[in-house]
Amino acid sequence: MNKVLVETLLDNSDKWMKATELASICGCTTRTIRNHVAKMNKMTEKLIVSSEKGYRLDMMKYPTFLNNKNTQELTKRNREIYIIRHLLENSGRGVDIFDLAEKLYVSESTLKADIQQLKKELVKSNLLIKTVGDICFLQGSEQAKRKFMISVLYEEGNAQNELKENIQEMIGHISLSDLENDIKETALQFGLEMNQYSLNNLVMHFAITIERISGGNLLKKRISHALEMESLEYKIAKKITQTLEKKHAIIFSEGEIEQLSIMFVGLQQEGKLDKSSIHQFVDDKIIDILKEVIQKVEETYLIRFDNEDFLNKLALHVQNLYDRSKVNNFTRNDSLLDIKMSYPLIYDISVFISSYITEQLDILLNDDEISFIALHIGAYFEAELNDKEALKAILISYEYPEIIKQLQKKIERLCAGEIKIADDTWQIEKNQQPFIITTDRKVLLKHPGAVFVHPFLTKKDEEKIRHRVAAIKNFQHQEKMFHYIDKYFDTSLFFGQIDPASYTKKAIINRLVSKMAVQNYVDLNFENLVLEREEMSPTSFPSGAAVPHAMKMIAHKSCVGVMTLQEPIKWENQEVSLVLLIAISKPDVSEFNDFLEKIVELISEKSYVRELTKAETFENFILKLKMLSGNALSEM
Repeated sequence: MNKVLVETLLDNSDKWMKATELASICGCTTRTIRNHVAKMNKMTEKLIVSSEKGYRLDMMKYPTFLNNKNTQELTKRNREIYIIRHLLENSGRGVDIFDLAEKLYVSESTLKADIQQLKKELVKSNLLIKTVGDICFLQGSEQAKRKFMISVLYEEGNAQNELKENIQEMIGHISLSDLENDIKETALQFGLEMNQYSLNNLVMHFAITIERISGGNLLKKRISHALEMESLEYKIAKKITQTLEKKHAIIFSEGEIEQLSIMFVGLQQEGKLDKSSIHQFVDDKIIDILKEVIQKVEETYLIRFDNEDFLNKLALHVQNLYDRSKVNNFTRNDSLLDIKMSYPLIYDISVFISSYITEQLDILLNDDEISFIALHIGAYFEAELNDKEALKAILISYEYPEIIKQLQKKIERLCAGEIKIADDTWQIEKNQQPFIITTDRKVLLKHPGAVFVHPFLTKKDEEKIRHRVAAIKNFQHQEKMFHYIDKYFDTSLFFGQIDPASYTKKAIINRLVSKMAVQNYVDLNFENLVLEREEMSPTSFPSGAAVPHAMKMIAHKSCVGVMTLQEPIKWENQEVSLVLLIAISKPDVSEFNDFLEKIVELISEKSYVRELTKAETFENFILKLKMLSGNALSEM
């Protein structure tokens, strides 16, 4: 992601680029762009300049960035991935160390250090790097190699374009777009339509199969959960492999076709749903379970899901998910971390739903499947959330009605959902401090902070509106954040600079909950609810922070317990040195939705977590937290 962002700005160094434009190119959200710009500027100060016009690379700082230690660390990881790729692709004949060092433009000692690091990483994947003389070999089962290759490609492919480039490089002379079309068109012949996520997943697995076959690595053994040859899934996989055999002279074994057929399980009804025929495609049990859990979500989070189309689409997805679980085949989602960090509330609701589904259907869901449910929820709320977050404004003008109408449209289009102009000026009385835009200079005297514009907007008018909207929204954001900090954080629940020698994740949660119970914030059984949430999906982030909490709002009084550690501990797959344990009471549920998003956005920054962890006292911690929340606003 960082690589794609910098390269895009470098290619367009002669102009400013909007966050929406960068998000489209990088295949992510505008919030992700803001987060990554902040991270890059931590690596090299002011590398990416931001203004109301957008973002731009400072070419004077670019050489410093290339020589930055953190940049070199990124390069080191790219080098390790290159080594893994070559070991996977040449696992039969091995790779010459000297040739590899020459291709990577590094010394033999640097390469050997990289390989030593990779040996440790590969152990958990049941793979082994063995060196015989100057030749390195990758040892392990064919299944383990394929599984690890998928993880490598996904690590490289945070942006969809970069993922496609890596797959294309892997399959060489075969066109990736042709492969995608072959899969899509064959599926359509059997009446199967699929979304882009499902198609990407299929292309990934077919590409890996092609690469492994080309290298002489075949799956010959029939798999234990093979589908019947008369099944639709098997027929689709068979037809696609026949097409590929004819085009590219690739011979697929029966074991390969059986393995690929499983990738189609649960997809056959996607895209064909008619609202009146939901029961033809989804078991009544699943529909009933979803209705129950949606009701529970509404009661817990005070958010309504009253759209039938949303329920139908989610029901189809859960039916597909259930079908895949029968053959232990889950879908990968390369946007998982981005979803978890950028939309913590939506992700938390998806964990809640997944927990209920897991219990009722007796299946186990991984983080990737949880994130797919989050995508359904996010798509449903996108328009509603944008409208809710829009700043309400009032336009006062005494021009001709047609001019006022066109002016209002231009202002709303200019701010792209950031503001919504009220229909009636009488709303001034209902709002003590309205945001007023006016074409009448006399109004400025009555309403300090109002913005004067011409009936036909000039460039200067546009800049004034954007600046004023940003200033108001930043002030409101900071005011809210300070309110949450003062309300929820308590000196009695602060544990600073703790030596983590004897601490585990569970021990930290236990200590924080115990203190909350003594202060009558929660009951002791609250700990079990927090651990249940952690079991579904860990609340740790790559920044070094964890935000454990329960899926039920049953605290007597809302609070946040804080523990900072002298050294990080392992929290599932992340190193954590800052823990914020959140307990929310029923009356504060609405605020909690906003608070969770704001606190996660703040502690997603590694430099912020590092700064907060240094705090020696509660007062110092709160001071830093408020200061950093202000810094975060200036970077948005």
